[in-house]
Amino acid sequence: MVRAPEGYPFPESSDARGYIREHRMIMELHAGRPLSKNEVVHHINGDHLDNRIENLRIFQSNSEHLKEEWETNPAMGRW
Repeated sequence: MVRAPEGYPFPESSDARGYIREHRMIMELHAGRPLSKNEVVHHINGDHLDNRIENLRIFQSNSEHLKEEWETNPAMGRW
C-alpha cells in the first residue's frame, strides 16, 4: 500500500486514508482510467514486488485470473 500522490487522477480508487495498492495505481495510470473493483491486476512473473508495467496484466474478474493461473500452473489448486 502506498499513499496516493497529491493530484492523483483517480482518488475514488484509494481507501478512506488515501492509500492504494501500488500495482493497481501503476495500472490505473497506464490505462488512463480507474480500475473497477472486480478487475484484478496480475503479476506475470509471480513477484508481487515487481510492479513494472511490463510485469502487470489486468483481468476482468478474479475467476478469469484464476482460470489463467490454473492453465499456466498445473500444480495450482492441488493440495
